Amino acid sequence: MGQGTTFSFTLNPKTTLFFAAFLPQFMDAHGNPLMQTVALGGVFVGIACCTDVIYVLTASLVAPRLRRAAWGGRWGNRLAGTSFIGLGVLTAMGTRPTR
Repeated sequence: MGQGTTFSFTLNPKTTLFFAAFLPQFMDAHGNPLMQTVALGGVFVGIACCTDVIYVLTASLVAPRLRRAAWGGRWGNRLAGTSFIGLGVLTAMGTRPTR
């Protein structure tokens, strides 16, 4: 986990670009930009950790029940496949904004 986090924050340019574009709109022009960036980044990471913990706990509760159910694997695959096909159709049918 430590290596992935380090890689994500240091070598992934998408993360840097996201924070460079997202955080300044919430910063006070008269305050210390470094401290504000660190504080807002910390709030973002804290919220992300909380939601990730909720996802993990939910999956740990649901997974054993799905493993015990005989229909779980087959219908899970069908549900996932249908979702991907549906999202692909919606994407293909989407309209482009006019300029």
